[in-house]
Formats: sequence, C-alpha cells, structure tokens
Amino acid sequence: MEISKLITLLEDSSRLKKPKHSFRQCQIDAYFNIKANLEKYRSLGANGQREFVVQMATGTGKSGLICLLATTLNHFNNVLVLTHSVGIRDQLRDNLNCKENTSFWAKLNLQPNPYELIDVSKAGFPGSLVKQKRTVVLSTVQSLLELSQAKRNAGYDLVIFDEGHRKGATVWEKIVNSVAAPNVLITATPFRSEKILHPDFKYTFADALKSEDKILKRVKIVQKSESLEEDILLQLRELRATYDLSKNKPRAMIRCNSFLDTKKNAK
Repeated sequence: MEISKLITLLEDSSRLKKPKHSFRQCQIDAYFNIKANLEKYRSLGANGQREFVVQMATGTGKSGLICLLATTLNHFNNVLVLTHSVGIRDQLRDNLNCKENTSFWAKLNLQPNPYELIDVSKAGFPGSLVKQKRTVVLSTVQSLLELSQAKRNAGYDLVIFDEGHRKGATVWEKIVNSVAAPNVLITATPFRSEKILHPDFKYTFADALKSEDKILKRVKIVQKSESLEEDILLQLRELRATYDLSKNKPRAMIRCNSFLDTKKNAK
C-alpha cells in the first residue's frame, strides 16, 4: 500500500483501535499530535511554538515515527534529521533508505512517497534545497557544527532531533536553533541536567504495559542488595527453567553500580 493512502485512511478512521497495518497506536497518536502542532505553527508563524517534544519509551517505535514525520508531512518537504552519534545515524539511514529491504518501509510492506535521502557523511550538506522536492538530510550534530550559517539555512522546513534531550547542551542548542525551522525533539528521557523538557506527546513504559499493542512482554524485576555472582547465576538458571525455550526467548536485564560491575557479571 502507498503510505500517502494509508495516512489518509488513518486520519479518516478516527484512530482505529485495531488497524490493519503494522503501526503501533502510540506511533499513530504521536504522528497526528505533531502534525496538528506543526499545522498550528504554520498558521501562527513567528508567534507560534517552534519546538515540539515527543517522549516515547525505549523500544516503542521512535525510529518508525521519525521515518513517518520526515517523509509524509505536507508543507514540510525538506527535513533535517539529526542524531548525537554515528551509530544512531547509521541505524536511521538503514531505516530511511527505501532502496534497501532492511528499511522501515520494506519491513511494513509499504510504498513511501518519493524522496531523496542525503547522508551527509557520504555526500556532504546540500548547498540549497528545492521546495517542491521532498528531501531528507541525515546528519550528526557534530557535522552541523562545522557548517557555515549559509548552508544551515539551505531551505529546511523541519528539524527532527533523535535523542532530542541532548539539544540541552548549550553549544548544541545554539547550533540547532540557528537552522531556521521548527524542531521536533524525540526522546525517551526528556531531561538533561537541570533542564526539563515538557512533552507535547508522552508515552511511557507504564502506558506500554497497558497498551493493546503488546509492545512489552511480562517483566519480572529481581532486586538484590548485594552483587554476588553466584546469586545472579542461580536466579538466571531458575528463571530459564520456567520458560519453554522453543517458544520463548527470555532476556535478563542486570543493573549494577558501575559499568565494570555490569561487564563482569555479564560474562
């Protein structure tokens, strides 16, 4: 199915409770929340809110939401997608690259609206952008720091910042705000040091546990007062014995006081 037709279907159906597609309800709700806010921004111009925050718990579909926002919004054809690290940039490139079968679109068997994906690490920043053409420019904030003000104002309609709470760093905030476009900050943790972001859309682990999307599996939390390797191994063996490993792939999360303790226990 073409993504534009699916977006229209979702908009007309007033939030289908059990939609016949692979989007999660939290992705749909976040998408239409930001879409409405950006439309309000366009009507108010310079007097409107310029920064919008989406809080979504880890693993609930932030990357998919970024793909939707970057490629389907009317009047926002030229989108700059920023990340704080090379690893996340490469992950987003795989999701956005519609020519590959590993893309977000291929996984959902969807035909995206035509767009050009520019990975700054391979092709550099474009000098100017055409309003009538849909373009997604993917970059780290570090690369943006090295860019001239003229190229930062190449004609972007929207900036999407993955792990957007990191914009709170003074230098990064100044450089991202120098791009003359509204910002959508997407994060699981809407705070950095003393700065707290106030989400326009919020979806926490508590929401995920109550969701019909079944994003989270049943979680058993085991708290230990001491970090004893034998106790941990015993707990894991007991836990493993309760699962049918042919049908389930249980995972254990172990938190320790330091990275070295975690690494030691993981071995």
